[in-house]
Amino acid sequence: MNDESVTLPRHLQIFLEAVRPVRSRLYGALEQRVARGVEPLDFPGCLYDLFGVLERFAQNLDCIVNDRIGKVVQRNDVSKDEILGAVRDFERELDSLLSAYQSVRALKVCGDDALARGLMEEVYLHLLHQIRGWLDELVEVLSDPLGSIKKRGLPTSGYVEIPINLTLTPAPQFAKLAAWANAQREKIGARTRFHAAFKPDGLGLLGTLGVMWLGWEIGEHLFGKDDD
Repeated sequence: MNDESVTLPRHLQIFLEAVRPVRSRLYGALEQRVARGVEPLDFPGCLYDLFGVLERFAQNLDCIVNDRIGKVVQRNDVSKDEILGAVRDFERELDSLLSAYQSVRALKVCGDDALARGLMEEVYLHLLHQIRGWLDELVEVLSDPLGSIKKRGLPTSGYVEIPINLTLTPAPQFAKLAAWANAQREKIGARTRFHAAFKPDGLGLLGTLGVMWLGWEIGEHLFGKDDD
């Protein structure tokens, strides 16, 4: 079998073309420069809200990856609209995360608050880098499925599956953020939930969020099953 005989199933071709621009936008957003000029009236409260974005993103992403994207990539009979809809759902959540990340970067504070702002920026960046790595692997596998199979030492005949894990680990900066929040308790008064939010374990942003299995039947001349 040669590389010219490898054919990606139609539904995965559609998925790949939909994911590529999302990945490119993420790369562009991470390279974008942001002017620091927003002076918050309630910095602890602002940081708490930004932390809440991380929580919601992790929760929503769990549903999108497992219940939406994970299912459409496994169905040969899935419609183009279903595929694009799943990718749009992911992109919408990613846009919310990127918007919050840019908001963190734009905050203008000083002293210990500046340290906390920098830590929160690193927490966001840590998560975004993990999302970028997941998208990189998706695009790599779908762009060169045979090469990806060989790279992983998997069989090149019969039915072959490649697991694409989306694993989110807590940023090491969480511990320092928790220490900062602890020092702010007297300042924030009744906002006890703010202090409780910053846990060193990263509030559940840990472990494998979803496993996407990309599988193909490798025959004499086809890689995958194209129903068209």
